[in-house]
Amino acid sequence: MGRVEVEPGAANAVCARVRAWLDARAPDDATLHRLVQLVEEQAAARAARDGTEVVAEVESLSPRVDFAAGLRDRLVRLLGGVPVLATGAGHDAGVLATAGIPAAMLFVRNPTGVSHAPGRVRRAGGLRGRGCRADGGARRAGGQLVSRPALPDRTTLPTRPGPARGATTLAAVGLWPVLVLAAAAVADLPPELAVGWGGRGPDAFSSTRWLTGLAVATGAAAVLVVGVALALPGPRYLARRFAVGVAATVAGGAAGLWGMLATAALTAADASDPPPPAAEVLVLLVAVLVATSLAGFAYGQPPFDPAPGPPPVDLPRADLPPGQSPRWSYTGMSGFFMAAVLLLLMVGAVLFRIVQAGAVLCWVMAALTLVLVRLRFAIDERGLTLRAWGRGPAGVLPWDRIVEARAVRVRLLQWGGWGFRLIPGRVAIGLRKGPALVLTLTDGRRLGVTLDEPVLPAGLVNAHLDHLRGRA
Repeated sequence: MGRVEVEPGAANAVCARVRAWLDARAPDDATLHRLVQLVEEQAAARAARDGTEVVAEVESLSPRVDFAAGLRDRLVRLLGGVPVLATGAGHDAGVLATAGIPAAMLFVRNPTGVSHAPGRVRRAGGLRGRGCRADGGARRAGGQLVSRPALPDRTTLPTRPGPARGATTLAAVGLWPVLVLAAAAVADLPPELAVGWGGRGPDAFSSTRWLTGLAVATGAAAVLVVGVALALPGPRYLARRFAVGVAATVAGGAAGLWGMLATAALTAADASDPPPPAAEVLVLLVAVLVATSLAGFAYGQPPFDPAPGPPPVDLPRADLPPGQSPRWSYTGMSGFFMAAVLLLLMVGAVLFRIVQAGAVLCWVMAALTLVLVRLRFAIDERGLTLRAWGRGPAGVLPWDRIVEARAVRVRLLQWGGWGFRLIPGRVAIGLRKGPALVLTLTDGRRLGVTLDEPVLPAGLVNAHLDHLRGRA
């Protein structure tokens, strides 16, 4: 009996009417029906003996709900063979199971016995252990949360300015217009280069001098942008690096496009009637990749803080005993990237008979995208590790490069979109929108990884950093 109403309710009056609510539970519907029937029979017999009346009504009845057997058995294995109990409770998990969503429940011990009241106590040791997800990706944790703040919509973290290597950076970007001028002077190019092709061959031409001047002017403009970005006092290190990368991509792309058209003319049997570029497309791709990489190398590495302090006290923490290494893993699948892989494979098959270079490019992009379909993240004594498909070599972010961890809700467009994204101050691995684990690094950047439940790994990271950096 969880609720009783007495009329008139005076301390020195005989009750005229008593209304009581009985919560009856049983492992199956037949047992529940029999239990309620016995209660009604015994209440009616007592009322007849006392000269009173009993009226029983069913106010709410929930049928038996069976949780997903596979998920239940998986929890049993992960938790070392714990017993399976019948709850009889109308919790949210039962609603999810009724709707066809795989669900299960974990019973957590409560030493006080108080339920649904402010006096209920949950000791930290009651949650020690490992958990399981219903979508097929398992995670393991070496501690339990003792601090779990709400997920903010965004987090503001500072970045620091770093040294700008002006001369080498300008030289790396300015190299490309110089290469175009040198190639134009040495190569025996026709007066006009084909820039468009129809069904019967080239149908659009442009002056070789004009195209050369355009490529050189574009490269010079990129050098000017780099010079301005390096000279202005306002932009920080990461913003400058982003500007340098964009400028290098533009300069390399302009030079590569010119080189692709020039190579198509030089390798054709008739320079005035060249076939559409095929393998020559690689000239453009290689130029862009080399230009971006060379500019990044010339600009140098970001600043590094060799002695960061413990994370702020308001961030989530896990109850991780001193000397114990954190243990957590998560495997994420992305249907978005699987669809992208299939689409690129089909487009490549269509292009194979038309432009073989385009088909090869699509297949290379499909292979690179395939890496993002299934990723496995782990936290252990080394730091944060990442493996594609859970196999092969792991990328490791060591503990000495991590400042703090936060659990936030992210909008992927703010981080550059789905997949692996690199924008000023942020590196993101976006498999889906929503909750994410965001690590602040010693160079001022933030690494964001979208997860289903990022609070636990954030708590493990912060707790371990406390131990490493002297906070009890």
